[in-house]
Amino acid sequence: MRECKRYGLVALVVSALLLCSCSGSPVRETDADEQVDALRREQTEDREEQAAADAEEVIAIPFAADGEEQASTGEGAPATSDPAEKEPPSHAEGTDSGAEVSAGIGTRQNSSDTSGQRSASPSATHIHNYAASTVPPTCTEGGYTLYTCACGAGYRGQEKTALGHSYTVTVVAPTTASQGYTLHKCSRCGASYQDNYTPQLVQETPFDISSYVEWGKGYAESIGLILDPATMAGYDTPMVFTAEDAPYIKQWIMDDLKIHLKEGDTATWIWAEDTGDGIYEIFTGRG
Repeated sequence: MRECKRYGLVALVVSALLLCSCSGSPVRETDADEQVDALRREQTEDREEQAAADAEEVIAIPFAADGEEQASTGEGAPATSDPAEKEPPSHAEGTDSGAEVSAGIGTRQNSSDTSGQRSASPSATHIHNYAASTVPPTCTEGGYTLYTCACGAGYRGQEKTALGHSYTVTVVAPTTASQGYTLHKCSRCGASYQDNYTPQLVQETPFDISSYVEWGKGYAESIGLILDPATMAGYDTPMVFTAEDAPYIKQWIMDDLKIHLKEGDTATWIWAEDTGDGIYEIFTGRG
């Protein structure tokens, strides 16, 4: 289009010069110069308008996902297939917008190289900021200082060995309810164990002679003898024993009463006396 305008203006100037020559009117050199200048200004304005339009067209070109161009004009018209219309004017043509257009082309050409324009910029290097916390040692586990960062990184340092138990020893005496032992208990953690066991004590019941007397009376009645205190006048030789003889006392009473029954006695009476020094006497009456 701009070429047509250029040639049209040249033809118009030439026709005007020929007309003046044919009519005999003198052609002034200044008129010709003015017409040439006007033609140049017209051409310059055309080139500037075309350059601006080309630059706007090139910069607005989108890129499809597969890398192919989808060009469109600023007015929404379909893109022309004329290479002369797509190629922006160079600096040699005297346009002021050549640098801007060249920059736009450069952007488009570089955009097709996804390795340069679409690569992610490297992130800043993370610097750990450690906070220290102390874990003291225990009797069975060692201690250490734990260094942790907010990002989750961490490490241990200044490790210490386990303290070990510190036992105090207590001797527990045996009782009638439980055996005795030695108790070892740690003063730090409370761990403990026992050893050196001693037997449980036997319950010592006080000796009661009256309980044997009552038992003997009950046995006498069970074999048919009558309990009669009057028979105390005819007692046999008493049975003498101490507390150590307790397991045999009942048997002695049984044997003595059986003899009375065998010998014809029908009644008896049983009593006991404490003679002192832990010696007791049990009597059985006869009648």
